[in-house]
Amino acid sequence: MVKLPGGIGKLRQLRYLSLLNSGINNIPRGFSGLTNLRVLKGFPAHVEGDWCSLEELGPLNRLTSLDIRGLENVSYSTFAIKVKLGEKVHLIYLCLQCTSGRGGSHRLIKEEEQQQIEKVFDEICLHLA
Repeated sequence: MVKLPGGIGKLRQLRYLSLLNSGINNIPRGFSGLTNLRVLKGFPAHVEGDWCSLEELGPLNRLTSLDIRGLENVSYSTFAIKVKLGEKVHLIYLCLQCTSGRGGSHRLIKEEEQQQIEKVFDEICLHLA
């Protein structure tokens, strides 16, 4: 599978979705319709203009397991607020990861990039406790 269908948000009863090793790097708008989703693995963070895929996670409050990858692609920490982790009261497992999306897998990142990544992580985790 190269990409998720645009109407995936209509699968309202879907409970489990793994995108790990799928090659899928873009999430369609409307993904937030999967409000019964419990487990989401390998969710790719990406930005398109003034929209970020993390916004689609906001309404998914029944998640018990969430794995987000590619957080280095999030250009502004304000996008990270959209995840709304504080509202995910059933969340048991959380994995936040950076991948090699901005270059080679062994590329050193600049200090400013590292600071931006840290801001994104901080903003996501701010509402956990």
